[in-house]
Amino acid sequence: MINRILMLFALALVVPLASAGDNVASEAEAWFVTEYVPLWRSIESVDPAQVKEHWVDEFRDHPIDVESRTVENSVEQWQRTIKRYSDGGMKDSILLSTHAERINDFAVLIRARWKDDPPVSPDEPDFCDNYLVGKFQSGWKITNYFTVDCPVE
Repeated sequence: MINRILMLFALALVVPLASAGDNVASEAEAWFVTEYVPLWRSIESVDPAQVKEHWVDEFRDHPIDVESRTVENSVEQWQRTIKRYSDGGMKDSILLSTHAERINDFAVLIRARWKDDPPVSPDEPDFCDNYLVGKFQSGWKITNYFTVDCPVE
């Protein structure tokens, strides 16, 4: 009987902690989907100043084809990125799915699966990115960006 009471007590302590963690991940994912993703719906209308506001001043970029680097967040940097995407033929980015994993109460890993319209690579119409987002007094911001291989679905 005492073991059952202790187990119930332990569960009563653990369940709220798991729920709080789920809330952090859900909050970050909602921010990503409602605030950041819409900025990329049409490459022609992406505002580099708005994109810049969603990233920290210096972030880590971990591309798939070169070694990682620190990137200074600036309007000019986003203008070059948008131009590179546009010159590559991309018109729209469509978010297919996200999954958020709580790291701690102030950091969440967001896994995103995207599709370019039209597909830049017909052999790989989907692409995947991971974003490490941090919670600051001003709200959520992207601190690290990872290009990753998409999991097989």
